[in-house]
Amino acid sequence: MEIPEFEPKAEDESERSITLLKWFAKVAMGAFVMTSAVSMGIWGASYYYKPKLTQAFPAPGRMVDVGGYEMHIQCMGQGEPTVVLEADHHDFSVQWAMVQPEVARYSRVCVYDRAGMGWSSPSPKPRTSSHMVDELHALLQNAGETAPYVMVGHFLGGLNARLYAHRFPQEVKGMVLLDAAHEDQHNNIPELEDASRKSALLFNVMQWAQKLGALAVTPEAIPDKGLNGEALQRYRAILATKHYFETAKDEADALPDSLKELQQAQMSDLGRMPLIVVSRGMKAEMPGLSTSQSGEFESRWNQLQQELAQLSTNSRQIRALRSGHYIHLSEPQLVVRAVREVLLQVRKQG
Repeated sequence: MEIPEFEPKAEDESERSITLLKWFAKVAMGAFVMTSAVSMGIWGASYYYKPKLTQAFPAPGRMVDVGGYEMHIQCMGQGEPTVVLEADHHDFSVQWAMVQPEVARYSRVCVYDRAGMGWSSPSPKPRTSSHMVDELHALLQNAGETAPYVMVGHFLGGLNARLYAHRFPQEVKGMVLLDAAHEDQHNNIPELEDASRKSALLFNVMQWAQKLGALAVTPEAIPDKGLNGEALQRYRAILATKHYFETAKDEADALPDSLKELQQAQMSDLGRMPLIVVSRGMKAEMPGLSTSQSGEFESRWNQLQQELAQLSTNSRQIRALRSGHYIHLSEPQLVVRAVREVLLQVRKQG
């Protein structure tokens, strides 16, 4: 398959991710040192701004009961198999804004928010892959979205997609993995586990800034993370008003357990399932690493990506040369083409 020409954005998305983390840290520190008077003032203002944002940006899809709490799902397009887009941890449905409408030209495609993310209600269950997969299965069934599915997963979403296929093998007929997590990554790349712990601590503090209403007062200050238009407005509204930071912390805390669940499942064989692994071509920025350490980090990451591509005898790996971790934001048409290729293979197999 030819890699489509796509004009990269002026600012690399890996730099935007660092900008977002720096902004989180700045806001978190500001919230921590606020005087009681200022805090109370913002808290009072949030009674006006939070409801205003919530009303301006309601759930764009459907809210579906999954056993005492509701999850958000939005589907469009027609045709089989249905494509299910699964976001990374810390992310939700809006991250697929440049991919879903294009995939809908070829088949039915659904985005959803894991419990506690986006517009979905929090879950009483731990934020590990096993519980997320159970909730997704219940969501698809209760929403009337029938198998077969092509699962598309970004990082944590890749873990969930694979575990879903393991638990419900008759439902999944194809898969696309975007710079996906690997169950052995913390053993092979300890820096990733350290980064996850630091993220969890930062999100823990950010919860209080959100609860005080600081983010709702000036949502336009939240970095765009590569989004634009209505998707960016929805993204900012969620961070300012919902359970985003609490759930993001829980997902980061639970990531080691999710990796262990995948290890215990021993999912080393997808048979001849159509599989495309799309891996980043640009280095991920890892603060604190020297140039040589960064190079070693990327080498180990690439090896894990190659291992993922070996899960099926009907697979191939694509390097997104113009992208860092967020391939679906930097090169959405590349992702769309990969999904379409898997769709065509699944339909050909019957």
